[in-house]
Amino acid sequence: MTSRAPLEDLAVDGAALHQLSALPYQAAVDLLIWCSGTNPALADVAAASRIVQTCAHNPLAVRTTAARLILRPG
Repeated sequence: MTSRAPLEDLAVDGAALHQLSALPYQAAVDLLIWCSGTNPALADVAAASRIVQTCAHNPLAVRTTAARLILRPG
C-alpha cells in the first residue's frame, strides 16, 4: 500500500514501513528510461521531463509509470 501520508496505524505485525524520498531530477529521468527500456515515448526528452515532474520525482511513481509505458507504448 502506498500513500503520501504516514500509515503507521495500518501496519500489521511483521509489516515493514518504508519511506521513499524524492529522487534528484536526473536520477528520476534515468530510472524512467532504464525501467522502460527503449520505449519510443521516451525519445522525447521533454516528455520524459514532464513524466518525472508529474510523478514528483517519486521513485515508486516513476517505476509504475515506466511499466505502464511498456504496456501501452505511444
